[in-house]
Amino acid sequence: MTCRICRASGDFPRHSARERMFGSGQAFDYLRCTACGCLQIEAIPQDLEHYYPADYYSYDPEAAKGWRAALRRARNRALLRGGHAWLAWLQPYEALAAVAGQHLPRQARILDVGCGRGQLVNALREQGYAQTCGIDPFLAQDLSPWIQKRSLANISGHWDLIMLHHSLEHLPDPHQAFAEIRRLLAPHGRVLIRVPTVDSWAFSHYGDCWVQWDPPRHLYLFSRQNLDLLAAAHGLQLRALWDDSAPLQFWGSEGYRKGLMLAQIPTPMRLNPWYRWQAARLNARGQGDMIVCLLSRA
Repeated sequence: MTCRICRASGDFPRHSARERMFGSGQAFDYLRCTACGCLQIEAIPQDLEHYYPADYYSYDPEAAKGWRAALRRARNRALLRGGHAWLAWLQPYEALAAVAGQHLPRQARILDVGCGRGQLVNALREQGYAQTCGIDPFLAQDLSPWIQKRSLANISGHWDLIMLHHSLEHLPDPHQAFAEIRRLLAPHGRVLIRVPTVDSWAFSHYGDCWVQWDPPRHLYLFSRQNLDLLAAAHGLQLRALWDDSAPLQFWGSEGYRKGLMLAQIPTPMRLNPWYRWQAARLNARGQGDMIVCLLSRA
């Protein structure tokens, strides 16, 4: 096989993993490139949309109503404007925290690729980022004028921030995605990418029960060098990389070990305080199972 990331060829080690999020148990083969470390599905399913059922995006923890929604709006305001930092500590929102760290002006043009139902897009627009839009090819239909069923190839203009929060691993051709990102990026724009990584304690410990493997939706599980390699191939450069893994790596993977679907994992298991402490510890050591990469034009 030829690696779809670094183009190296070889007889790569094969790994098998089962679909566990919805409990189908269907097995999929992945190959681990010995040159760049990327773990990638051997054969991309022709019917990918089949694996994104209507309730797929209902798993977004930011989808809330009533007083919970009001509390989260206050938390979002604190993240983006400062103050009440305890709200962000009580209910972390890693995606918004990563955006807040870019200190963008309110007039910035922001594109969220793989936005799902648009919780992050709406959170930014509520806080004054009126030129924020989201696209997702797996939506059933457009949800609003700024949350649309589209792919990168259908987007035009130049964007100050292009972000992919756990969406790059779902795209069949990362090289094509990076080429489109380079086309759309403003001269002084930035690219913010968050992905799972196989260079992590969770992958080594849980193996095919690792919650972030998520076959076949996660077509690629990147190593820490992959995004630098992809960026360089398309006129971009890596500015920063850090870990932002969360307790999900523990409670999700432990639930899968018990044979549970994601929605069946009980709340007490999700709220285990040790998981949060351990995630922070792994992040500090560079062993978390999720990483953030900041890119710009080379």
